[in-house]
Amino acid sequence: MSYDIADNIKILNTIETINEKQFRELLRKYRATEDPKIKEQIINGYLNLVVSIAKSYYKKCNNTNIELPDLIEEGIFGLLKALNRYKFSKNVSFRIYATYWIKNSIQHYVKEKSGLVVQIPTPTLILIKKWMREWQKIYKKLGKTPTLENMMDRLKISFRKAKKIVQILNDYTKISSLDTPLEDEDTTLAETVTDSKELTPEEILSKISTYETLNDIFKKILSERESAIIKHRYHQSYKNGRFEKRLSYRKIAKMFNLSAEYIRKIEKSALYKLRNYLSSKI
Repeated sequence: MSYDIADNIKILNTIETINEKQFRELLRKYRATEDPKIKEQIINGYLNLVVSIAKSYYKKCNNTNIELPDLIEEGIFGLLKALNRYKFSKNVSFRIYATYWIKNSIQHYVKEKSGLVVQIPTPTLILIKKWMREWQKIYKKLGKTPTLENMMDRLKISFRKAKKIVQILNDYTKISSLDTPLEDEDTTLAETVTDSKELTPEEILSKISTYETLNDIFKKILSERESAIIKHRYHQSYKNGRFEKRLSYRKIAKMFNLSAEYIRKIEKSALYKLRNYLSSKI
C-alpha cells in the first residue's frame, strides 16, 4: 500500500477521521484478518494528525533540504509503527500513543537531515543494543531495575564500559531514567543514534562511483529489485554530478505494487550492502 497524501494534501478535507471506539473495532478486525483495506482505513483516519504534526515541524525547519512531503511520509512511518506496537491493555488512547511515534519518526528524520543525529562508534552502538535487550530481560525476570553489577555480569564487561553506556543513555536518549522498562527490543535508541562513520545514501553512491561504474557494482552485490529501487530512489545530477533523491517511497511503491514501508526496508538492505562494499575499498 502506498500513500499519495503528501502530494495531494487538499484531499484531507474529504477524509473522515475515526474516534477511539472506531479505531479499536477496526484494529481488532485487522489483527484477526490482516485485511490491508482495514489497515488503510485506520491510516486514513489519522492522516489529519500526521499532516498537522508534519506541518508544525516544517514551519520550524530552516533546512532547505527538508520538504513537507518528506515529513508527512516519515510521519506515516511513525503512525504505522504505532499501529503495530499498540496494545489494547495500554491505559492511553491511540491518538496520544500515535502522536508520540509520529513525532519520534519526524524528529529523527529532521535530525538526520540537519546533521544533529548523535554519533556513536559502531562497536559501542552494538554493545548498547545488547545492553537494552539484556536490561529488559533482567527487569522482567527480577521485577526490578537491574543493578550495574547485574549488567556487567550479564554482558561480561568492565565497570568502565558499563558506566560509559549508562552515561550515553542518560545524555542522548529521551529515556530519562533506566527505571522505565522498554516495551520491546525494537527500542527508540537504535533509531536516534548512528555510526559515526555512516554516510548518507547520496555520499555512499558518490564515493562508490569513483571506483567502478554503479551498474557493475549493483550487479555484483545487489539483487535486481534492490538495484532497481536504488536507481529509482537516487539519480546523479547533470549539473554538479552529485547524487540526489529522485522518487519518493510512495511513488516507487506504486511501481512495484508494494507498500512504502517495504520499499524503505529494501532500500535499507541495499544501502547496508553498499556501505560494506565501500568500507572494503577505503
